[in-house]
Amino acid sequence: MFTHIKTSLRSSLPEECPGLAEGEDSCFHSIRALTVGGRHEDPDLYELSGGRYPSVRFSSHCEQRLHERHVGPQYDARFSSLMQQLRNDQLLEFESPRETPLTAAQLVGLLRRHSNLRSFRARLDLSNIAIENRTAWTAENTPLFMSALRSLKTLRIYVGYESVEAGREGRQYVESCNGLLLKAAPLLDSLEICGWPHLFLGWTRECKVPLMAVFGNSANSIQMPQSLSHLLLADLVLDDSPERLLSEINVAALRSLKLEYCRRPWGFLRRLGTTLRRTNAQLKALTIRTGIFDASGMDQCLNGEMTDLFLSFAGLEKLEFDTLWTRVVDWNLCLGPHRTLKSLLISYRHHQGEAGLSGMIAGILRQCPHLQSFGYNPLCFSIEDVLDCQLPSFLPSELYNSLDAVAMAPALHTLRLLYAPGLCDGQIKKWPIDGMLLRGNPEWAEKAGQIAHREATLILAHLHSRGSKIRILALSPASRWEQHRGDSNLHYYPHYFYKSQMVGRDGNQVVEAVPIRDYVAECPDAAVFV
Repeated sequence: MFTHIKTSLRSSLPEECPGLAEGEDSCFHSIRALTVGGRHEDPDLYELSGGRYPSVRFSSHCEQRLHERHVGPQYDARFSSLMQQLRNDQLLEFESPRETPLTAAQLVGLLRRHSNLRSFRARLDLSNIAIENRTAWTAENTPLFMSALRSLKTLRIYVGYESVEAGREGRQYVESCNGLLLKAAPLLDSLEICGWPHLFLGWTRECKVPLMAVFGNSANSIQMPQSLSHLLLADLVLDDSPERLLSEINVAALRSLKLEYCRRPWGFLRRLGTTLRRTNAQLKALTIRTGIFDASGMDQCLNGEMTDLFLSFAGLEKLEFDTLWTRVVDWNLCLGPHRTLKSLLISYRHHQGEAGLSGMIAGILRQCPHLQSFGYNPLCFSIEDVLDCQLPSFLPSELYNSLDAVAMAPALHTLRLLYAPGLCDGQIKKWPIDGMLLRGNPEWAEKAGQIAHREATLILAHLHSRGSKIRILALSPASRWEQHRGDSNLHYYPHYFYKSQMVGRDGNQVVEAVPIRDYVAECPDAAVFV
């Protein structure tokens, strides 16, 4: 039975999911989490976008992966057909990626039939409601919102250029709808605010949405819930009155803060440090990611400023730092108050050579004695052509240095290398547009999986020889994109997961990397890459 369905509705369910559609209607009745829509993108386009496509959710054993497509009339019909298969009030979670927004009719239909939602992530497209009818539509559906979202714990809202450029009426209407979603969810614990730039102009950093678009200037501007413990900001320009946001939220109640591909975040982070120090906040998880082409503010990202942020509070348990400026941070000093860290990911994009990387890793791990999972990007893998590459029989000598540093960590049991075979494929780098066709070739994807499997075995064997306790290995870049078709190990390029296992071979016990086909289901206690 399926409890979580992910479908693009690219075609009818009998065509895309025969195992589900051929059964009786009762096979739909166990579904509690539904993700519909989305689009397929290639990592080359993902990188051009600054890495801002919706995050990949590695599935549990009950998830059905399907293809993705754009919205159209057939999509609307298939959406309606799927919803008719569900019983009233059975859904607890609903998500629709931002490329496939919910229309007014779809939103109302969803809320009328599912009033026990705990999580709602979707971009709303209410453009088909005439301006003169918007006030009446909102008033008519406010009771429905208040009833259907009363148990909501997680909400994602989108702030698009529509709210900036559509004039006063358009701005106020978007603000009103976002405010209504928040007002209808008194139990809200997690809020995600995502910018929605123009689909194509969004590939340039100039088109990110200003932070003030969240609030606007009208009397209906949204009020932030004071009970939030988790806040995510994505694709926003954060130097636009950051003090307004910090004054609206209860920073002392925050336990998790994520800044995903926001432009010019450093002024916000400076003020955040001051606020954290003043409120004696208990922040436990912090994520800071910037796009690969977003160099704005580099001259402001000084070591002292980042040090002030990390020294303004103590007790972090999870940190992800993926920026162009990782190298300027004095990690030995910054991690001093955070020896409580259990999960750490650091993307070191501008290396000072392998010696600098290994030394940085060794210093970081000395500061984090309780670290259980660690991720970093090695700089030694280089494959010119996946299809012509021989399966490796040894690792690059430079990689051994950083692995030796990792092996010294006493509590570490999960390692993630921000890498996958073929990301530096010579043919793809020379002809990036051809990457979409090449990666879509099943033969190419299968060979990439074979290379990853062999590399994982060599890595885990080396760690075992050094006495490491690491038993889970991920070869998984920071990219949120994944191939829609799995290989023979049911891995979805470029994300690979393995567990270390002793196997008998020629009368000897040797280490083998065993593919984890369902990461969350097989290793729930170590599922840190979801």
